[in-house]
Amino acid sequence: EPIWLKADPARVAQIIGNLLGNAAKYTPPGGEIGLALRQEGDWAIMEVSDNGIGIAPEQQSRIFEIFEQVERSGPAGQDGLGIGLALVRQLVDLHGGTIALTRSAPTEGSTFEVRLPTSA
Repeated sequence: EPIWLKADPARVAQIIGNLLGNAAKYTPPGGEIGLALRQEGDWAIMEVSDNGIGIAPEQQSRIFEIFEQVERSGPAGQDGLGIGLALVRQLVDLHGGTIALTRSAPTEGSTFEVRLPTSA
């Protein structure tokens, strides 16, 4: 069944694109990235998960702040400006929704959950 949102389609595309882009950025080749959508009551719940590098517990409280980035090592090092998740949170907030990091551990990956109101 389709899930209808009270949302700006372009902004929802930004939210999804940013979360999937981050998952791809922090997941090594051959890793797995998941996208799931379900409805609970008046909420559409989207989960983006990966089995990438994960986020250290001491970094998790800051990841939605502007210019914050997860530290990563290797040849790729740090890239990006650290505004992606802050922008996602702002876009989700503007739609009356929420975003949360629901699971993350170093070397085990992360799961982000976005809740947006449906048009029911």
